[in-house]
Amino acid sequence: MAESVSGPENLALLTPTQQHYLKRALLKLQIEVETGKFNQKESLRRFGYPFSPNDPNLLKKNDKIEIPNGRPDLSEEYPLTKFAFYNFILTMPFLSEDHQNWNEFWVRRVQACYERFMVMDISDSSDRDEVTKRKKMGHKLNSLLLMVYNAGIGTQDELEYYNKAKSEIGDKTTSARIENLLFPTKETLQAHLALGDFVNGISLNVAGVRKVEKLNNRFLSSLNLKKSHETHFEFLIQAKLNLEESEEVYVSRRYSDFKDLHHKLKKKFPGKNIPSLPGKINSEISLTDKDEYDEEWEDDESDYEKEEEVRAQQDEIKKTLASLMQDLHLNDENPGTPELDSPESFADSPKKNKAALFLKSPVKKSSKLDKPIRKSQDAQTKLPREKTRTALRGYLRNLLKDVEISQCDILKEFLFKDKILKLTNDELTDIKIRDKLDLLLLMNEIKFQKETYKKIAVLKKESLPLRAKLLKSDEGIIEIFDEFKAKKHINELSPMLKNFIEWSKIELAATIYQLFLGTDNSYELYSQVRRLHKLTPYSVMYQILRFTNPMLIMKGMIELLMAHPFGGKSLLQTLFYGILSDDIKHQSKTIVELEAKINNESLIARLKYCVFDDKDPEIMESVRDESQQLKIEYLLMLIITPKIDDPDYFIDDETIGLVYESYNEHKKLQEIHDGDAKELIFLDHDRLELYSNLKQLHKLYIKKNDKEVLQQLWSEPELTSVLKECFTMFYQPLVSLFRNSHVEIAFKHYEHFMDDLILAIDDLLNEIYTKDTNYIIDKIMKVISKHEDGFYTFLHDVYRNDKDMIFQKMIDWINGILKFLRNSKKLNDLKTKRIDFNEIIKSTDVDLKELQTEVEILIENTRKHREKYNAKLEKSIEKKDLINDNWKVINNVEIFQAQDFGINENDLIDINDETGGDDEEKEKINTKNHEIKKVFAVFQKQLLAVLESYNP
Repeated sequence: MAESVSGPENLALLTPTQQHYLKRALLKLQIEVETGKFNQKESLRRFGYPFSPNDPNLLKKNDKIEIPNGRPDLSEEYPLTKFAFYNFILTMPFLSEDHQNWNEFWVRRVQACYERFMVMDISDSSDRDEVTKRKKMGHKLNSLLLMVYNAGIGTQDELEYYNKAKSEIGDKTTSARIENLLFPTKETLQAHLALGDFVNGISLNVAGVRKVEKLNNRFLSSLNLKKSHETHFEFLIQAKLNLEESEEVYVSRRYSDFKDLHHKLKKKFPGKNIPSLPGKINSEISLTDKDEYDEEWEDDESDYEKEEEVRAQQDEIKKTLASLMQDLHLNDENPGTPELDSPESFADSPKKNKAALFLKSPVKKSSKLDKPIRKSQDAQTKLPREKTRTALRGYLRNLLKDVEISQCDILKEFLFKDKILKLTNDELTDIKIRDKLDLLLLMNEIKFQKETYKKIAVLKKESLPLRAKLLKSDEGIIEIFDEFKAKKHINELSPMLKNFIEWSKIELAATIYQLFLGTDNSYELYSQVRRLHKLTPYSVMYQILRFTNPMLIMKGMIELLMAHPFGGKSLLQTLFYGILSDDIKHQSKTIVELEAKINNESLIARLKYCVFDDKDPEIMESVRDESQQLKIEYLLMLIITPKIDDPDYFIDDETIGLVYESYNEHKKLQEIHDGDAKELIFLDHDRLELYSNLKQLHKLYIKKNDKEVLQQLWSEPELTSVLKECFTMFYQPLVSLFRNSHVEIAFKHYEHFMDDLILAIDDLLNEIYTKDTNYIIDKIMKVISKHEDGFYTFLHDVYRNDKDMIFQKMIDWINGILKFLRNSKKLNDLKTKRIDFNEIIKSTDVDLKELQTEVEILIENTRKHREKYNAKLEKSIEKKDLINDNWKVINNVEIFQAQDFGINENDLIDINDETGGDDEEKEKINTKNHEIKKVFAVFQKQLLAVLESYNP
């Protein structure tokens, strides 16, 4: 609640919290006003230096923009954007006047390209009924500016807010989440693996693999032209609808059936991005952990302790597997059915079935290692097509995420048609073994997360000196990099920096585990990386790097791509023009397929007119406004509007009625929460298809038009000239930087690192089923530790040979930004002014109580928006699982926290929330901000004075 304003005159009229959030609201309003002006073609002309106030294309070669003496003045029209541009953009080392002719670059290149782009007919978010990439980037840029200025510009009571008042609205730091990591129990994982989560009313699992033998033609067999039996593998899919009366259904599908499904879905939904079908992996995994027979180790009595440690680890694995498999009881009539009651029974069991051998310990209780298992036994311990099974499971679950695909007849037939009435005992055994394997892998992943978290938490505490050095001293970051420059090897660094490197290694190890071992699609990604590594000509590249400067080669290649032979198009223009042409051809093919499915000339003609042929933008703008007022989709409004009265684009009432009916079904689909199966059943999917196809067709028309516009842009010189200048700007300093650095040695280190990493992952892909979690962590960490000094030495040499001081300039630039962020938290800083809301309120006719009420509404709205954002995160977490969320939390653990630099976490939420918040909620609040808007004009004047007083 608002504080009382009665009392002595020098008392603050607003609480520190109210001041902070009022300042934030006014800054946000100012940023929106400024960035909104950049939607006009001539906005850069009004911006001022270094841009020209005239048409850049009319400037003569000798014309130059007058360079102001000292720091350029800020204007009342663009105070925040100008301050950011002059202090954070122009000061960047690569953009400095030492490396760039500002008159040539900013005017003849950037300004000319910007003005050309602004007059082109390219779509925006309202055209597509979705947030475009440009819109997302614009929102992130606005949020970034707000975050920086909210931290760097202070009120009179800013310090008090950061020290005390954060509790008033419950500001919690993201670091608190790390303390609440949720590691699911075995029971939770078993429930999750039973069928996975219900997605759009369906839950599924590729539960097992069965081998099918097919009898061939007897005559051909007798001639030995073919074998008497042909064998293939089929995948057992387990599926269930989210209905009380629904039962689990098992079907079997070959890999070729998955290919047929993929082609049918692409034909059914030509405008959708169907997930890629994973490749067929014919390998099998071994469930027995076999160690090579090492006579030297056997004969060396001094190594018995190591042997005991290995045996203890393997016995622990045996017990773990036993506990996971204790409920694996099948039909007793089957002689091959395992009865797994205790870990002790595994060693003495005479049965040689899959499950028993899977659980068999590779090390007996003796002082010497066993000899390798016989070939006949080894064959029984392998699971065929396991990697394909998990990859196909990930593919099907990705398909379910699209509600239209999940409810189409094609997918439902694939999942539920020709169900298996009764599984054989071998199939049940296979399913249960693979189910326990999935559970084992998840439990190992959780253990990996726990160990990773423990190590990161310890290192975070040990990194406090580094944190304090960077935050309390303006020269802290410079001193740290000076140490990097002085010390040649990691072991010579201070404990503070060693901890930082150790933390980086753990983060890298966690990332490697996630990418190559932790998900259903990991093996496919790893196979691509492995194949690329194998095909890379390292020896040839090493010799080239040994005698040449790689940056000089890149510079030469860029100049070759950018050259305009005989005044024609450059290679780069031709390349991108060709890429866009291929995209347009592909989209045109999809458009033809969609037009055939819609099969209505009047609807197609109307959409084409609105996208390609419309010559009256005012009509389209009025249609867009009307759709927002009526709160219906823009596409529907284009179809039903009477404002397009050209008889060539007339749509009869019957067609409009069909579109309306389809739109209503589409709207119902959008309103269904969490893919409720009961509600999805009552949808008329055949009727829904028309509007869905129209929506896809409209988007494809817009994308095709955008690509044609981009083709035109690439054909003109403005864009390529900007790119050439940018490449030159960044590569020219790097050429001199890498001239004296031994790049070839670092490249050789990289080759050896990839060799060792691939060998380690190859081993772990099999050992992950039988090895202890600490073993997996240690194996990845050993690879990183083995090569850490080589990479550090390379960075040290690059920094030490930096004759042009590029590193130093970059450090100074970063340090300047950090100083501004810390600016509003400095005590007794008389040089920089602060926002004085007492003065602002007294100089306006604002109603103080109404102003306090409006600010309290802003604070409450911020809290609600934060809760809504967190609820959205939690919802996404529930749809995935706790394991994925834990990885996100662990990966986001940072030595430094946002509040260390005065950055409010609500500003970070605004950056991460790509939607920009709820528009209806914004509109509702803005209508109540009468008193806040009254103080805006005076605030702008104080803001300009505060920015001008800042001296970096």
